[in-house]
Amino acid sequence: MKPKSNAIKLHEISTNAAAELPLAARIAIFPIGSNEQHGPHLPTGTDTIILNAVVEGVRQQLGAEEPFVFLPSMPIGKSPEHMDFCGTVTFRATTLIAILEDIVSSMQKHGVRKMVFLNSHGGNTALLNGVANELHYTYGVEITCLNLWSREFTSSAEYKQLLPQLSYPDIHASFVETSLLLYLTPDLVGKVPHGILPKASFPHLSTGWVTKDLSDTGVIGDLADCNAEIGEKIYNYMVEKTAAYLREIAS
Repeated sequence: MKPKSNAIKLHEISTNAAAELPLAARIAIFPIGSNEQHGPHLPTGTDTIILNAVVEGVRQQLGAEEPFVFLPSMPIGKSPEHMDFCGTVTFRATTLIAILEDIVSSMQKHGVRKMVFLNSHGGNTALLNGVANELHYTYGVEITCLNLWSREFTSSAEYKQLLPQLSYPDIHASFVETSLLLYLTPDLVGKVPHGILPKASFPHLSTGWVTKDLSDTGVIGDLADCNAEIGEKIYNYMVEKTAAYLREIAS
């Protein structure tokens, strides 16, 4: 029996192979991460490391015969809220919008009519949702924004069962992200500073805020009891949920 081939990466095939798929019959998935501070213990590429790991896990669940093609992931997003911390790199909103438009227009040129923005950074979410309708109107490409930290992922009973009772909402560089990296890339995780909490309560979501107003360390949440075992379970959940959503979009 011939082994199953994983979902296709656009940057690993030739122009002839892309035409023979044909690319026009595929849903193009554009993964978007960030490069920003994640406290004193996690690498600045945490969001993108998680994103790329999820992409690889999803590719193993989706076969090459299914109507998907993965574009190269983008490791920088819109992260001005973290610019007080060294190592953060951010696009301006206008820059990110221009990049998204160029990606969509390129895919539209090759006949693609459906795309997914697969996002792993909360600071990208509002902009992606806001620009998707305009790009759909301009280019005729249907765009779904799939955010790994959205309520669709984190509100299920299955997800909540993975988490202990946390003393503070899991916002940034805390229990979930630290547990994920302890599983995915433990060699990149420094000494975990247990018990660090922000200076103030998290603001209403409509409030303009920067991380430094909330936390001296960049951590916003509860780091107690994070571990690789839970990280593995969270990762498997994210992969399975993402693959299921993509198949739902295709149908």
